[in-house]
Amino acid sequence: MKHIIFLLALVLCPLCGVAQSFRVHLQSGEVVEYPAAMVDSLVFLPASDGTPTFELSCTDVGIASAHLYVEPSDDDFRYYYDVTTAKTFEASGGVASIIEGFIQSVSDRQPGLTMSQILDAALSQGADDDEVKNLPADTEFVFYAMAVDDEGKCYGKPATLRFRTLPGGNPADCTFELGYKNLSSTALTLTAVPSDPSVRYWLGVTPVSGYPGDVALMGEVHAAFVEYATSTGKDIAEVVERASFIGDVEYEESGLQASTAYYIYAFALNADGTSAGRLTKKRFS
Repeated sequence: MKHIIFLLALVLCPLCGVAQSFRVHLQSGEVVEYPAAMVDSLVFLPASDGTPTFELSCTDVGIASAHLYVEPSDDDFRYYYDVTTAKTFEASGGVASIIEGFIQSVSDRQPGLTMSQILDAALSQGADDDEVKNLPADTEFVFYAMAVDDEGKCYGKPATLRFRTLPGGNPADCTFELGYKNLSSTALTLTAVPSDPSVRYWLGVTPVSGYPGDVALMGEVHAAFVEYATSTGKDIAEVVERASFIGDVEYEESGLQASTAYYIYAFALNADGTSAGRLTKKRFS
């Protein structure tokens, strides 16, 4: 029973000496009495170590997204939460290693920021939730949370919850809504919305004049992937994954020629950089 101050009064019948009830004095001042016949056993729980615990839940899991919820047991503590693939998690050394590594990487990349500034931006306090997007389809993830002190070090026990994104569709069936904004004489912001958020794709701009045709253009993109993979000694699947797009995109393109007609184009990719479907294009000038 919560907040028992370990004072139990055994009340004896003044005539027969038979135990009749247990009286419990709570820290709040309340006194609760229980008939002895109703009490099966008394269990004293171990004292809390003073660190929060976390209740994690994950809803609306889709092909490439999920909604995360964190409920700490104590709103006075700050903590960090995120998701990672189960494969990465199992090779990481655990939650503390992931979180402390992330905080250190931010500090290394932004030496002008103090630890206090980094933690103020990265940590949560009280209940929190977030929708994560652009996750790979049909993949197991680990959702985690852990308390973090003012030095950027984890303490207490981490909480974890596993979930799997839904299988994606056939990349060949993916279509694209293409658009643009912030158009100037030499630049614009491209926008792309794929029908399947799990599909990787290529997005680009090319002049209308001298357009080689859809199939030839997709072949040129594939050849560029192969050339880069060969020159760097990297696996082409890794190159495609790092260089391609996934999910909704806003991408700034510069270096355009004034008074020139262009196509925005996009097409789904296979792991080797070849086209997985038809090319979609939209003209602008």
